Amino acid sequence: MKQVFVSPGFIVLLIIASAIIIKEFINPIGMYGASNWSLTYYMVELIQGAFSLSIIIVITFYTAEVEWRARNTGIVDIVDSMPVHNFIFWLSKLLAVSLIVVVLLGFGMLFTLANQLRDPNKIDPVCYVSANEVAQQWFGHQLLPANVQGSAVLSETLSQYAALQLMVNKYGETKLRQFLSSELDDYLRGRSTEYLQEMPLMRAENKAYIYYNKGSIVMMAIADRIGFDKLNKAIKGLLEKFENSNSRKATTLDLLSAIKEVADPKAHAFINQQFSDINLYNIKLLAAKWEKETSQVNLKIDAARVIADGLGNETPAVFDDVVDIVVFANDPSDFSSETVVLYRQKHRLVNGENELVIRLDGSLNDGSQPAYVGVDPFVRFIGTDVKDNVLRIKTKAEE
Repeated sequence: MKQVFVSPGFIVLLIIASAIIIKEFINPIGMYGASNWSLTYYMVELIQGAFSLSIIIVITFYTAEVEWRARNTGIVDIVDSMPVHNFIFWLSKLLAVSLIVVVLLGFGMLFTLANQLRDPNKIDPVCYVSANEVAQQWFGHQLLPANVQGSAVLSETLSQYAALQLMVNKYGETKLRQFLSSELDDYLRGRSTEYLQEMPLMRAENKAYIYYNKGSIVMMAIADRIGFDKLNKAIKGLLEKFENSNSRKATTLDLLSAIKEVADPKAHAFINQQFSDINLYNIKLLAAKWEKETSQVNLKIDAARVIADGLGNETPAVFDDVVDIVVFANDPSDFSSETVVLYRQKHRLVNGENELVIRLDGSLNDGSQPAYVGVDPFVRFIGTDVKDNVLRIKTKAEE
C-alpha cells in the first residue's frame, strides 16, 4: 500500500481527480443564474460522476500492478507450494485494491465537506429542511384534512410556507430569490413531465411539484399581496376552527375562505387565480435605460397571461395586475454578495408592451448608481421564462 501511495502514477491521478472536483465547485450547475446549494446528495453525485472515472483508472492500473509485483517477486510459486487455499492470498490483493478505493473516496468526501462549509453566508439547507419537518408535525397534529383533493395543501404547502417565513427572517427576502427561482424551475419541470392531468393548487393530489413547488410560490405571493400578518392570522383562525372539530374536517375551500376573510376585497381575484386556475405568466423586460441627468430609468416591459387546462392547452387571458419593479445597485443574481435595493414599488402592468419611468431622486444620496432592474424579481408570478426578468441598465453612451 505504501508503494502505491508514493508512486508517481497514483499522485498524478490524484491531482487529476482533485482538479475535476475543484472545477465542479468553481462552475456549479445553476438555475436562472442561481447556483445550486452544496447539498449532500449533490456532492455525492459529483463524486459518483467525473471523479468515479479516476477511481476506475486507479483500480485498473493497480490491479495489474499488484499482480505484476506478485509474479516479479516469485510469490506465486511460494503460494502454490503452501498448504493453504489460494483464495487467502487473492483476498489480500483484493483488500489492497479496496483500500485504495476507500482512500480515494475519503479524499473526495473531504473535498466536498470543505466545499459545503466554505461559505457560511449561503442559505443553509439543513435549517430549511428542519423547519419544514417541524412545521409538518405542527400542522399534521392540529389540522386533519378531509380525504379529498387538495388535502396535501393543508399540510405540505402550509409547512413550506412556515419554513419560508423562517428563511425570510434569517436571510432576508432578496436571498430567498435563489430558493423561489429553484422552486419555480422544479414546478415547470414537473408539469412538463405530467403524464395524467395537472390540477390547480386547490385540488392538488399526490403531485409534489404542485403542493410543494408551486405552493411555495403561491403562499409567498399571497403573503406579499395581503401581508404576512394577515395571512398568518388566517392560518391561525383555520387551526382554531378545526383543531377540536369532530363534525367536519378541513379542505382547501376552508383555507381559501379564511384567507379571503382577512384580505382586502381588491386582492380576492388574485387569490382565486392562484388557487383555482393554472395561470402562467410571461413578464419580460425589453429595455432599460438610465438617464443620469434626470435621475430616471426608462423601462419597456411586455406582459402576458394564459390559463392552462390540465392537459396543457393554453388560452390567452387578460393581464391587469400590479408587479414589483426593483432597481438594484449590483447584480441581484450574485448571491455571494449582499443585494443593494435602490428602488422597489409595485406598478400596474397590462397586456402587451408597457412603458414606465422610474425616478430615483432620493435613492442615490450615498453615491450608488443603478446597475440592474428587475420586474417581478422576487417570483410572485408563475413565469414561464424568467431569464429576461432582470436586465443590466444601459446608459446613453452604451446605446
